[in-house]
Amino acid sequence: MRQVAHLEGGLISGIFVRDGDFVAAGASLVQIELAPNDLNPEEIRGRLDGLLIVRARLTAESRDEKPVWPAESVAR
Repeated sequence: MRQVAHLEGGLISGIFVRDGDFVAAGASLVQIELAPNDLNPEEIRGRLDGLLIVRARLTAESRDEKPVWPAESVAR
């Protein structure tokens, strides 16, 4: 038995297996209806900008180069 979780939360709307069932790798076990997103567009854009900047830094580090910052993310 394994516990499963979704990072953003949600409700289980369907269960496709029963206790003791054998399942194949990749088989759907449950259906999760995602919870409504309470973030506003500015918060989402801020998160995206931060992730784009981290990606640029990590890419540069892995290539032993200076980072090329995404202009639209740095400008905000």
